[in-house]
Amino acid sequence: MMKRTTTVIFCIVLLSGLVATAGNFRYVSGGRLAVDKRYDADVDPVLEKRLRSWQSRLEGQMNQVIGHCDRTLSVEHPEGSLNNLCTDMLLAQTREVIGLPADAALLNNRGIRRSLPQGDITVGMVYEALPFDDEVVVLELKGSDLQRLVEAVARRGTETFANIRLTVRGNRLESFTIGGEELDPDRIYRLATIDYLAAGSGGMSPLRRALSSTPTGHYLRDCMIREIEMLTRAGQTVKGEVDGRFKRVEP
Repeated sequence: MMKRTTTVIFCIVLLSGLVATAGNFRYVSGGRLAVDKRYDADVDPVLEKRLRSWQSRLEGQMNQVIGHCDRTLSVEHPEGSLNNLCTDMLLAQTREVIGLPADAALLNNRGIRRSLPQGDITVGMVYEALPFDDEVVVLELKGSDLQRLVEAVARRGTETFANIRLTVRGNRLESFTIGGEELDPDRIYRLATIDYLAAGSGGMSPLRRALSSTPTGHYLRDCMIREIEMLTRAGQTVKGEVDGRFKRVEP
């Protein structure tokens, strides 16, 4: 009891001191501090030499050409050529390279930060498009919970599925298929996604109802690089299509 009383008294004294100190402030202001060449006046030659060495090695890796686009691929809502491509590549990599069965895949469109231009694709372009260290995760979901997830995507229109096609009237889900078949509410489905969404972030709260979650140790960005390299070795270019997987009809 004495310990608890002492703790309470200490907290009251501390808060009183903070309030008293706060009373001495007249105003608080803020602004932007430009970090530009004015700070280069006193260059550390040792550090500069190291940075040049690292920059040279990094640029060599980032400028490596890994594939070719026939046309510009971009992110659009609810469906775009690049977001469709990334989600399809995630599903293919999960099945064929990571080696885990998956019925569908899901990505958030806003996590893709640049388009891919017509012409050569470099490693650096993929890093710019997918700048986050998003780990691929495979979730097990009951069919009824997958239904809730698709309903959330239908309302938002800012996420993309692979192997799921949905029809939305207004912002309400009208119908959908997975793998060309109707949903079985009692079946267990496997969904490939990223750890950010798997945690229920980004409006994907239905994913918190997953029966299991399997981290793969693979980053989404690396999956895309591998998939592009595989296409190049097969003599194919990188293609992304808007194929009507998210169909919006008039209310």
